[in-house]
Amino acid sequence: MPDLDIITAAFCSSYWGVYEVPSASGPGKHTVTLDGEAEAHCTCPGYEFSKADPPTCRHIKQVNREACLWNNAWGGQNEVKLEPIGYHYGPAHIKDMRCPNCAAHVCPKRVAV
Repeated sequence: MPDLDIITAAFCSSYWGVYEVPSASGPGKHTVTLDGEAEAHCTCPGYEFSKADPPTCRHIKQVNREACLWNNAWGGQNEVKLEPIGYHYGPAHIKDMRCPNCAAHVCPKRVAV
């Protein structure tokens, strides 16, 4: 197994975003919450009854495709089609640094490379 280094990378705060995604089954929206450290959560029945590990649904997959999710460790520059309606931050912001993809705050996160 190769040696891994632990570095502090800069992650767009979109990794800690709360998103509203339109329902496919009718009017209304479902809320997808990203945690940056753990699995995403959705308020839809598909997520609640998902047999996947971790649970997922079409709304989470849409957020993964359409939210910024940039970081300087491995990129991830999606074309931003979904912006968070709010955030719940884990780590503090990196002072005077903004995401080069969407201009949101950037947060530090330890990663293995």
